[in-house]
Amino acid sequence: AEGGRQKAEGGRQKAEGGRRKAEGGRQKAEGRRQKAEGERQKAEGGRRKAEGGTENSVSKIQNLKSKIVNLTTDWPAIAPNLDTNPTSRVTPANLAYLIYTSGSTGLPKGVLVPHGGLVNLTEHKIRTCDVHPDSCVLQFFSLSFDASIPELVMALGCGAKLCLAPRQSLIPGPELLALLRRHQVTHITITPSALAVLPVTELPDLKMVLVGGEAPSPDLIEQWSQNRRFINAYGPTEVTVNASMVQCGNGHPLLPTIAPSANKQLYVLDTNLQPVPIGVLGELHIGGVGLARGYFNRPDKTADTFIPNPFIKAEGRRQKAEDGRRKAEEIHYSVPATYSPTPPLPHSPTLYKTGDLAAYLPDGRIRLFGRIDHQVKIRGFRIEPGEIEAVLADQETVQACVVIVREDHPGDKRLVAYVVLEQSQAQIEDGRELRRLLKTKLPEYMVPSDVVVLDQLPLTPNGKVDTRSLPIPDRSSYQSSDTILAPRTDTEKALAQIFSTLLQVDSISIQDDFFELGGHSLLATQLVAQALNHFAIELTVADLFEAPTIIGLAERVEQHQTIKQLQSALPEDTEEDDREEIEF
Repeated sequence: AEGGRQKAEGGRQKAEGGRRKAEGGRQKAEGRRQKAEGERQKAEGGRRKAEGGTENSVSKIQNLKSKIVNLTTDWPAIAPNLDTNPTSRVTPANLAYLIYTSGSTGLPKGVLVPHGGLVNLTEHKIRTCDVHPDSCVLQFFSLSFDASIPELVMALGCGAKLCLAPRQSLIPGPELLALLRRHQVTHITITPSALAVLPVTELPDLKMVLVGGEAPSPDLIEQWSQNRRFINAYGPTEVTVNASMVQCGNGHPLLPTIAPSANKQLYVLDTNLQPVPIGVLGELHIGGVGLARGYFNRPDKTADTFIPNPFIKAEGRRQKAEDGRRKAEEIHYSVPATYSPTPPLPHSPTLYKTGDLAAYLPDGRIRLFGRIDHQVKIRGFRIEPGEIEAVLADQETVQACVVIVREDHPGDKRLVAYVVLEQSQAQIEDGRELRRLLKTKLPEYMVPSDVVVLDQLPLTPNGKVDTRSLPIPDRSSYQSSDTILAPRTDTEKALAQIFSTLLQVDSISIQDDFFELGGHSLLATQLVAQALNHFAIELTVADLFEAPTIIGLAERVEQHQTIKQLQSALPEDTEEDDREEIEF
């Protein structure tokens, strides 16, 4: 018995030793986490301090007392002035604009773009897109998105009309089609995802469709290139919007490829910065006119991304760059009515590493094959999942997280976040609250369609997250409300069927929010289109944004139906004196 007692005591001591070892490991891991958090906060503080100049500049601008010039009422005083261009000392090397783009560390990067690239872009856009003074260019993109810049410059640069419209009218669907017809728009730039949900119909005034942000499908090219110019554009913000504009359809290839734009060079290189053979994947590098200066107050990131051009001899690189700068300053840049090309400048002393995988085709064209890093494109928006992960990781309830793109149904790419909650938060059954939180901190296009709560993230043998083993979100039981209320009227039943089909949800309550169930702007246009076909009434995306539930939207539908019935009941040719008064 004594021997058994001693053996049990030995086992207890061994277990206690194991517990202490585990506790030590836990404390060590916690120490690493606190150290990493401290470094992150230090880096964030340094970034804010480094970029404090931006806030100071903004405050100075706000304090300026600017004079407002009204071109209509003040024209008599303006007309006597000279109509020649004012003298400008701005050179191509001067800064044209600063715009922020997605960052791999969760911090957006400010891109510094010079005037030389903007002038080159303007002239090349006007020629390639065939813009004339009698053209009408639609301003489709938000001014915070760099795709808006070529819309502005190619219209104003040649005296064409720039069509500005409310955001609601720009959502792909019947309203956008009506806008294109009403203003006789001749040129439109749009993402392939948005174009794909725009009904294909007769638009006789539309002369050019340019897509960018992602590769268009051959079917989309064939549908929208009939009797008009169709251009597939490609280019990161860091090279002044466009590095390639290639015509597709109408006798041109339907396969979306890229080729260098005016005064640009495209290289597909291996890790040793040597050109790869035909058909072999490599990283796309861009050189030529329009490369950005770098990233605002980010010299480390600038040095990693903007590298010395290996195709310029090292001993002559500095002298050639200096000669090119002097030559550029001597050139008077303008956009004449004849659209004469910008004089070519020397090869740039630097190359921009795009992070895009590409390969040469036998005919010399280049085809893109996705990203080297984790950056993704959803509906034309360039997104770093790390930015979303950084916001999730800042929440005390989240222990670990990962954000990926899933395409479980062809053509339907969705952002999905997987989170592991702290033990104290294990009672939370789904990620509804986390998704609502993300909607307050991120733009709509960056909010994941699904937030999936897991007990733990699957790992590979080397300890990395095994993204292939992450489960498909189970949308069959999704609901944004706490209780399920079944549809009561025929209108609610029809809308419930449309909601369920588009959102891929089996059980749905009439109080469920369309957007909280994973709906986005493009799905919204599809919902409105199906509702229009079913109810034959005037329904807009604005109605869905204002009433995103089945019960709310059903009320809107029934209101429209009532108004339509009352209008149809009124005589069309009633004389003024014979009209009866009707009270509502």
